Order: sequence, then structure tokens, then C-alpha cells
Amino acid sequence: MVKTRNLEDLAEELGIMLPPARVAFGHEDNVANLLYPILEALGYEWTDIVKKPRFKHPIIGQPREADLGILRYNSGFYGIIAELKTYGERLTDDMIEKLAGYCGLAGALYGILTNGQLISIIKLERGIVKWDYVTSIPKRSDLVSELLAYRPPTTVSEQILAFRLATGLTEEQIEDFAEFCHNLIRSRRGLAVPDRIYEFSKLLVARIIDERRFREGEQDKLLLTTESIRDLRRHKVNINTYVNGLLREINKQLRIFSPREGIDLPEDVIESIIERLDEYPLWSESLDVLGHVYERFLMHTMTGSELGQYFTPRTIVELMVEMVDPSINQRIVDPAAGTGGFLI
Repeated sequence: MVKTRNLEDLAEELGIMLPPARVAFGHEDNVANLLYPILEALGYEWTDIVKKPRFKHPIIGQPREADLGILRYNSGFYGIIAELKTYGERLTDDMIEKLAGYCGLAGALYGILTNGQLISIIKLERGIVKWDYVTSIPKRSDLVSELLAYRPPTTVSEQILAFRLATGLTEEQIEDFAEFCHNLIRSRRGLAVPDRIYEFSKLLVARIIDERRFREGEQDKLLLTTESIRDLRRHKVNINTYVNGLLREINKQLRIFSPREGIDLPEDVIESIIERLDEYPLWSESLDVLGHVYERFLMHTMTGSELGQYFTPRTIVELMVEMVDPSINQRIVDPAAGTGGFLI
């Protein structure tokens, strides 16, 4: 749940009066006009505030744009990123996650989300991997001091995940990713249906665990990325050997595959799928989204003449799971599991 405070209360603490809100306009400029006096009272200058700062994906080059960048430092970074919503609009967890992504792209230590009535302030604690709510915006002089000791998240691993947070992930993108992976695997190897599913599952599990370990601080970068694959090629390291070694190491913890099992896919297929995952990584996604990825792949694999499989619509799955309300320690018996949509 988003932690907020009243914007007028913050202004009162600073001993200032906010201008009247022009509610009829309800656009970003209106909200920005309410935020500017607060920033000015904290020592920020008009020249510190940049509208619509732009950032690019480190691999595919797609641009993204935040609303405000505040206090530029280190040639292109900003100490604070602000996201402005329509006056009175409800602030959501998704908005906070997107704000954290923009902070990661901008090298910002703080993020501000406001609708002109309420304000939410976050501070990044470990790159984009962890952030906490705080109750106040730092003074300009204090922020300058903090930034001297701050290491912005500039690695490719961090920027990939920051871009995803700032972008969001839609069902259309999940569909596109699943269809791409299915067609790629089918065209390269002509694998039978169960084999396609199984090899895709192993690569997907390896990447999910790679992202989770990075998020939880068990490793300082992603190990299964386009960047790492390119580095292996430069050093003439066999891609399959590297990926299979990573899968086996992960499997020691999970124990869901055979101990010596690898991923039986060509190097170019593995590299292409990883490159797509760098565009839309699974970072910070719920199990529902992971289920979407897996189920959509299965739908492309198992429809038509291959198996003629039918799927329960995802909305029905979510409703039924909510009604059952399972807990972590419970065991589930589902003898007609089909694609496992209710379990994932």
C-alpha cells in the first residue's frame, strides 16, 4: 500500500502557503505548480528543475521520459525524480514501482510521486533493488552531500531492471514474448511438443532465479543477460557450457531437474531468448505474471492440430484462486491440472 502524506501538511512544516489548485485543468503543470514552492523552500533553484528528462534502454536503445528531474549531477544524473499525476488521482503501488524505475535510470537517490493533494516520497537503499518510504524531501544542501557518497545504479544489469520498472509489462508484451520463444524453438530444432515446453521451462526458471538472487543481494549482477553472453563470446567461452553450469548450480537449490541436466537448445536460440528477456525481464512481477508467460507459451505450443488444448481464461483462474485463498504451507491436489494455470 502506498504511504502518503498531505501536501499541505508538508508545506505547513516549511512555513509556506501553497497556491490554490486549478482543479478544472487537472494536468501535470497544475500539480507541478503546487510542488515548486516546496522545492524552493528547501533551497532548490529553478535551474535545478528539468522537465521531461529522457533515458534509454542500455541494449535496445528505447527511450523513456520522466516528468521532472531535480538537481542534475555527474553529467546526466538527477538527485530526485518526480512523477506528477492528475490532481486528486489515486496513487497506486504500480506508480511507485514505476517511479523507482525512473530513479534507477536517472541515478536518483529520491523519488517523488504526487497528485497535488497527497505526496509519496521514496529513497533508494540499494540501487533499484530496494527502496523505502521517507516523510520528507531533503534540503538541497543535504542532497548534495548525500550524492557525494552515493553510487548510482549504472551497471547494465541494474539499468535493464530499472527500464522494466519504469516501463511496466503488459499482457500484449507477454503474449509477444511467449509467441516469439515458441516460434524460435520450433523453427530451430523441430522439437516435439513436450520437449519444447521442457527446454523453455528450464531457461525460464534459470532466468527467474537469476533475477531473484540479484534482487535479494545474493549476487551483484545478473548472470544470464545479453551482456554476459557477449562477454563469453569475446573470451571464446562455450555458451551452452556456461548456461548449463548455471542451471545445474541453481538446481542444487531447487531440485526440480535431474542433477546433470542441461538446456538442449542451440546457442543462438538461448541468446535470442535472453535478449528478449532483457527487454521485458520478469523483475518484480507477481506469480500471476509468471503464469501468464508460461501459459501463453503453452497455448502457442499446444493449440490446433498438435493437442487441441483448452485453457481456462486467466480472469476465471484469478477469481477461483482468490476464493480458495491457499496458504504457503498447504498442499494442493489437482489431478486435472492441464497446463498448471491454477498452480502457477
